[in-house]
Amino acid sequence: MSIRYEITEHFRNAIVSGQYPGGSMLPSTQKIAADFNTRAANVQRALALLVKEGLIIREQGVGTRVRGCSDELRSIAIYLNKNHMEAMNHYRQYYWTQLCRKFRAASIDYRVVVEDENGNGFRTLERLADSGEIQAVSFLELEPEEIKRLQHLSVAVAGLSSTPIGSHICVDYRSILKPLIPELAGRGCRNLAVISPLFTPEFLTRSGPSSFGKNNLNRLERYGITLNRELLQPRSIYELFPDKLAVLGYRMFHRLMALPERPDALLIYPDQLLPGVLTAAYELRIDLEQEFRLIAAHRNRELPELFPVETVWLEISLDELVEGSIRLLLNVFHRRGEQDLLVQHRLCHSQTDMHETVS
Repeated sequence: MSIRYEITEHFRNAIVSGQYPGGSMLPSTQKIAADFNTRAANVQRALALLVKEGLIIREQGVGTRVRGCSDELRSIAIYLNKNHMEAMNHYRQYYWTQLCRKFRAASIDYRVVVEDENGNGFRTLERLADSGEIQAVSFLELEPEEIKRLQHLSVAVAGLSSTPIGSHICVDYRSILKPLIPELAGRGCRNLAVISPLFTPEFLTRSGPSSFGKNNLNRLERYGITLNRELLQPRSIYELFPDKLAVLGYRMFHRLMALPERPDALLIYPDQLLPGVLTAAYELRIDLEQEFRLIAAHRNRELPELFPVETVWLEISLDELVEGSIRLLLNVFHRRGEQDLLVQHRLCHSQTDMHETVS
């Protein structure tokens, strides 16, 4: 049995048995190290497991306290990747701004930690977590390896991510086709094309919320609707920058119109492609409403794009994402309730729904 395991087990049993009731203080790190004849670093790592389990709280300048039922989340870090900061689009900016505003309203102190190419951001998080200066970490769209590293921290971790690792909230992309298929069938559509840098051939083979969903693809086939895969290609991160999406929409629409067999239905995702699609259609003198039986597009409820064409909107609420992110972080911190959350698309019909959204 390692000394760290021995220390962890000793204090875990003492807390569970009531020897250290809620609100009571544990001995200092130096006292525990002396009692177990070991180094302070071993004590820090041993107690870090109890912090992660939610049994104790480290308070800077105070010490280590057994968590009581009334303990609240008071201090967090918001962890971002430098590359994602540079590629921050209007939806991320809105999410980020509202998240910070909600934390302030809830009297939760937050500090922003940005990761760089040298890993200094994560080392800062480790220091803040081990010292008790933060109780939790909220993250925004990190790479899988970055999320896995966060899971080793001694504090609660949750965030917005399409990667199914750890506690996270994400958009359920299966909710795109599910409500859209009856619309396609009802208008007699037989060939659906997708203009999007997000949906690749891999997107069609995956399962879970980061996919169209195999059941939905099978339903398309049963209705006799073909999913045109000509434009579904991997895209570089450079093409996903906010100022590149309109240009990408322009180019993809030109490619679409050059196909031998033109589709009769069109899905555009995300909405930042719309200006480019509209420009290309004007340049090619194509009446979109005459060309397609149905046009569907993504829309953020709080930031609607204008598109003067009859459109079926697949709407996401950014406020719902923000509220869900905070609720999830509190669930993980208090070790209760849902540990993963999904946000669904809501199907809306063109101009009347647009007026309701912006009013």
